[in-house]
Amino acid sequence: MKYDEIINLPHFHAPGRAYMSNHDRAAQFAPYKSLVGYEQLIEEKSEDILAGGNEVIDYSDSQEEFPEDFV
Repeated sequence: MKYDEIINLPHFHAPGRAYMSNHDRAAQFAPYKSLVGYEQLIEEKSEDILAGGNEVIDYSDSQEEFPEDFV
């Protein structure tokens, strides 16, 4: 598909409406950041592993069941 007809058109801006600030634009997507703190947790766990910790992760309360031939 060729976009020759639209590629050089000016960006549409509704008359009478101010541009949204970068801060406000970012804030509208804030509710989708559901993994707050996850990166820090990963960093802490990786530091423990690299330091030689032998922590066992318990998945016994997991809701998901895997078929026996999965492994």
